[in-house]
Amino acid sequence: MKLHLLRHAKTELLSFNKDDFHRKLLPKGITQANMMGQFLYDHRVEPKEILCSDAVRTRQTLQVMAHFIECPRIQFRKELYLADKETYLNLIWSFNHKKDVLIVGHNEGISELARYLSGEEIRLKTCGFVTLDLPGSSWKETSGATGTVSLSYRPQVYFPD
Repeated sequence: MKLHLLRHAKTELLSFNKDDFHRKLLPKGITQANMMGQFLYDHRVEPKEILCSDAVRTRQTLQVMAHFIECPRIQFRKELYLADKETYLNLIWSFNHKKDVLIVGHNEGISELARYLSGEEIRLKTCGFVTLDLPGSSWKETSGATGTVSLSYRPQVYFPD
């Protein structure tokens, strides 16, 4: 089983109404999401299910990437907004299939999940991505330091000041 983890792309510091939930992608973030989509396409990352925080920035990141990869089943989940490691784990343990899954979320929780499952020091920056190969015959068997990082990427985008 493969678990793909992605932190949303680069966003504005504040939304129009100063509400964190509604922060949008910056031009740099849109470029990052396009580059990430191309990377996933080139590396044949084909999740069968995508779970995405319902925040504006995660939705926008996924919307851009969807031009490059098939998104057979997408769920926008309220509980993934600024979720902690335990929330992610409880969601993973509830899966009743063995399909590859992509989760699009936020720090600190998404990085904590990657560190916990891999046993490696992972910090996902904006639009950071990692694939973990997980042993076992069920998502319920997923536990700490059992995953192996098989793919990681972060688009490097530079804009002049």
